[in-house]
Order: sequence, then structure tokens, then C-alpha cells
Amino acid sequence: MVLLSAAGLFIANLSNLEHTDLGFRRDHVLLVTLDPSRSGYSDERLSRAYQELLDRLATMPGVRSASVGAPTPLQGAGASGFATVEGYQERPEDRRWISIAHVAPRYFETLGTPLLAGRGFSFEDQARSLVAIISRTLAGYYFAGRNPIGRRVTLDTVTGVREPRTYEIVGVVADANYFEIRESARRTIYLPAFHDGLVDAQTFLIRTDIAPESLAGDVRRAIRGVVPTMPVTRITTLNDQIDVSLVPERLIAMLSGAFGALGSLLVAIGIYGLLAYTLARRISEIGIPFGENIRRTSECASPDPGL
Repeated sequence: MVLLSAAGLFIANLSNLEHTDLGFRRDHVLLVTLDPSRSGYSDERLSRAYQELLDRLATMPGVRSASVGAPTPLQGAGASGFATVEGYQERPEDRRWISIAHVAPRYFETLGTPLLAGRGFSFEDQARSLVAIISRTLAGYYFAGRNPIGRRVTLDTVTGVREPRTYEIVGVVADANYFEIRESARRTIYLPAFHDGLVDAQTFLIRTDIAPESLAGDVRRAIRGVVPTMPVTRITTLNDQIDVSLVPERLIAMLSGAFGALGSLLVAIGIYGLLAYTLARRISEIGIPFGENIRRTSECASPDPGL
């Protein structure tokens, strides 16, 4: 009973994690990671090539939408930093690192993350002032029911960036988990992946109407047609990427289930052996022993030698 109870708890925990709302749709998404450092492209040429590749991927048969971002779900944060929000005075002891992700237009549409207010990014944002989109948790913490659209947020001590930059908030999206599947979503701010003639993302996200694995060959050919010198370092699905993060829980559930089944089998064998042994010892109390009954029946059936 202890083994079966433990197995049931571990299996239930695994099922709960698999059905947790992570803030995006995990089905029918292909992830393709490139290595721009080995392409030999300049920053501006790489930015143009990525935009051309996005256009080509979005028009492929079976593709619903395509975007590029860093990081992708359950891969951590692309960068981190402190935020100073217009109209909010934060105590020094309450300051926390916020997660920073760089995403391209149609990123939230591709992942299925709902846009709650404002708008998403567009390629025209490259020529405008700095803009940002924030998560629901970040909006709730800094604005507490006020409309954050049009407000300004300054990011300082950002990983990889020395000087603070001020961004105008143009949208609010639902929370999405980019770290551990077991923890709640963190405060996240999204910045445009294309800016200042640069691109700050390496992973293309492609939402499909068909099995995403079946498009891997076509995607490779499209990449070779646009950026032939850029190697593809990884192709997987979002579903598989999430499953990898559940390997410890899945292993524990399988082992506990196997031990529970083995324990049940041993108990069944033991009970059967005990009942068989008890019945063999008390068979004389139930009726004529089986062997004696056969002997008497045989004697009655034998012909009389005197006849």
C-alpha cells in the first residue's frame, strides 16, 4: 500500500506538471536555432537576412506564423536587470531582477501568448523610439491597476548593456514561464529583437498546421537559400523542449510505478501461497481427501472376480 500510494502521488504530480498553464501553447511549434557567429555576416546584413528568412518561412505551406526570439520558453532569461518605472517609487529592499527577452513581430501570436492590452511589436519599431512590452505580473507590481500603456520604464544594470535605456510601454501580455516549470512566472519585459540595425535572437519559432517535425527538411532548405553559410545548431519542437524539463519527474513516476506494480505482484503471490498452504492443511476437514476418493471409486468400479 505504501508503494502504491507513493506511485500514485508521483504520477499525479507528473500529470499536474504536464497540464500546467505555462502561458503559451506547446503544440505544433518548431524551434530552429542558428549560429550567426559562424556565418561571416555583418550585423546589418544579418538583420536583413533574418527578416528575409522570416518572410520566407511564414509563406511556406503548412506554416501559420513565424517569429524569432531569445530565449524560448523554459530556457531561462536572455538578460536581466533592474527597472525604474515612471510614477513608482520602489524601496531599495524591494528591488528584484527582472527577466528580459528579445522577440520579433508575431512572437506572441506564434506562441499563443495572449496580448492583454496595447499592441505587439512591428518591424517599423526599428525606426521609432525605444518600445517595450511587459508581462501581467510586472504590470501588476509596478502599476497596481493603472494603465501602463504609454508609461516609461528605464532598465539599468542590464546584462550585456552598460548604459541605462528608457523604453515606452506599448503592450501588456499574459505571463509565460521561461524558467522552471515548477515555479511561478517572473516579472518579464520584452524588447524588440530587431533594433539599431542589429538582431538579438537566434531561435526561430514556427507554428504549423501540420506535424512540425515534417517541416524540418523544408526549413533547412529555406535557411540554405537565404543564409547558406549559417549552420543550424538545433531543431526540435516546443513540446519536446518542455518534456526534457520533466525528465526527473517522469523517471521518478516510472520507477515508483514499477516498484508499486512489483510490490502488488509479490503480495498477490504471497496471498495465493498462504491460501494454498492453509487449504492443503485443512482439506481433511472439508471432505474426503481427493486421493482417497479416487481409490474408493476405482474399487467400486472393478468387476467382481467371483462372477
